[in-house]
Amino acid sequence: MAEEKRREVLLDDDTLIAIFRLLLPRSLARCAAVCSQWHRLVTSQLMKDACSRHGGLLYSDPSRCKEIMIRTEQFDRLFTCNPSVLSSQAHSGRVNCCHWSMDTLATGSSDNTVSVWSMDSMQCMEEYRVPDSVAAVKFDGSRIFAAAGKDVHIWKRGNRETLRVLGGHNQRLHSMHCIDPELAVGCADGTVRIFDMYTGRCSMLLRHHTEKVTCIRSLNKPSVLVSGSYDCSVRLWDPLSGENVRNYFPASSGISCLHVGKDRIELIVGTVLGDIDCFDIRVGGRRPLWSRRSSNGPINSIHWPTYTLDNSCMIKAILIGGNDGKLHLINSDTGRTFRTFTRDGHSSPVLSARLGHTRFVSCHADGTVTRWIFDQGRTRVGFAICQAC
Repeated sequence: MAEEKRREVLLDDDTLIAIFRLLLPRSLARCAAVCSQWHRLVTSQLMKDACSRHGGLLYSDPSRCKEIMIRTEQFDRLFTCNPSVLSSQAHSGRVNCCHWSMDTLATGSSDNTVSVWSMDSMQCMEEYRVPDSVAAVKFDGSRIFAAAGKDVHIWKRGNRETLRVLGGHNQRLHSMHCIDPELAVGCADGTVRIFDMYTGRCSMLLRHHTEKVTCIRSLNKPSVLVSGSYDCSVRLWDPLSGENVRNYFPASSGISCLHVGKDRIELIVGTVLGDIDCFDIRVGGRRPLWSRRSSNGPINSIHWPTYTLDNSCMIKAILIGGNDGKLHLINSDTGRTFRTFTRDGHSSPVLSARLGHTRFVSCHADGTVTRWIFDQGRTRVGFAICQAC
């Protein structure tokens, strides 16, 4: 029998592009490793277009297909998988604040304690006592910072040695932000005070707010300081000169929380009436890029993470927590809700929340801390998941 000849069909670039346009970013990333022709086509414009269509990712570097694939798969888990939930009774009072880095979580409570937890086991590793309710908590590799009552307490991690107590201004603190070597606090009299965390000296006093300052963040590293207050305004400051460089007036209600992403132009603001507004950081005023009503009570927490070093691949999801006890993942471009999560049988207000790659953590007014993990093959356990319309 005559041996059948095998025919090879070579597809031209236009045909391949038409096929590739139907694929998800992670499938495109695999195609880019097949041959040089496919790699050239995928890394030209196709990957960027696919990332904008699927999953809400930004893409600018054509050489990083593998990272795009990983980030997109993580994004898919967050938005398609049913999470596994673990709740722990962390404190006897309200869990007012938290800070999460790597596998370590720190929480501050109205029971006058700061606790450090392992995110894997949700076991308490360290506990620090303060004389008043904790309003804000942060930590780095060697220190823990807590704003409690009228003072900021700084401890050395591990041996719980008190390194310094920053105070002397006789004003209750409602917010804190660390910009090493300086530390900024928001006070009840509407001032923002900047301390040198090593000497304890107050180096600057910012006075334009008229009511308590509830939230402080930094923009573009430490070059601009952003503060929100119950006087219904958000102000941008030059921390070197103390000049108020720009103002925002989102609504006729007080500002309860805000967040700005690294190297982004958007400012997300939450109010005590449940409104969320997104502003362009480059211009001031009252007109937001988008606005929405999230709940009937205050928005207590906004977190917008950045997952990559060069911002070529960022998730456009913001985690919102409020007094209705629900956690919302919303689109940073439009304000539209991706997903809403509630604990089955529990409606305790969410006071603080942090979003990670495939998990997030929420802190509640009933003293509980809840860890949500999104992984392939997980089943729904003990809580409701609502798909947003």
